[in-house]
Amino acid sequence: MKRILVVEPNRDLAAAITRYIHQSVAGLEAYSAHDSQQAIHQADEARPDCVILELAMAEHNGLAFLQEFRSYADWTDIPVIVYSQISAEQIGLSPLAWQKHGVVEYLYKPTVSLAQLQRTINEVLSLEVAPTTT
Repeated sequence: MKRILVVEPNRDLAAAITRYIHQSVAGLEAYSAHDSQQAIHQADEARPDCVILELAMAEHNGLAFLQEFRSYADWTDIPVIVYSQISAEQIGLSPLAWQKHGVVEYLYKPTVSLAQLQRTINEVLSLEVAPTTT
């Protein structure tokens, strides 16, 4: 079973994302963390196969979290999908800089649906899509 760690400070949105992931693809386990400390703890408890990251966090911004996350040798190969309300342009980092941090995709929330997020997860983890019920 593949594990997805959703780092999202908005608890309702985190629940919606994890629920959508569970319902969309068989064999995925999604769990969430609402701040950077909890995310590090969660990753230590159950190593994720992929991280979905919101950059806008109250006590520790997502870029700082990403740098800390990458400082752990066991986690350097875990792909990170940024799914944020902050656009890449607002951050000001080049695509090469994001790749250096292990970001495989940058999705801007207001323009990207949960369905597109799921398709990106499928691509990153090379998963086959199971039929969903509506």
